[in-house]
Amino acid sequence: MMICNADFDELFPDLFPPEHVPAVEPIAKAPSAECIAHWEDDGGGHLPPALPVRFAPVRHPAFGYDIERMVMAGAIAATAPVVATYAAAGAMLWPAIPD
Repeated sequence: MMICNADFDELFPDLFPPEHVPAVEPIAKAPSAECIAHWEDDGGGHLPPALPVRFAPVRHPAFGYDIERMVMAGAIAATAPVVATYAAAGAMLWPAIPD
């Protein structure tokens, strides 16, 4: 069984004292009701309303339907390895042409 360095402090807690974690103090105070009221009096407001939802325009393919193009691409991709194999076999088996 292998032991990782991370396991030593769990296996032997007496050998490793707890690490000192410095206390983090917040930089700013939490907002109070008076602070928010003063901010709103000075012209502060809430988030602007959400932008209206826009829909993408309807897509009109230049030619044919998308499914036809996908079928054509799939047929080409499926036959490409076969064509490459036949081409390589033909090149290796082609008789040498005398000069």
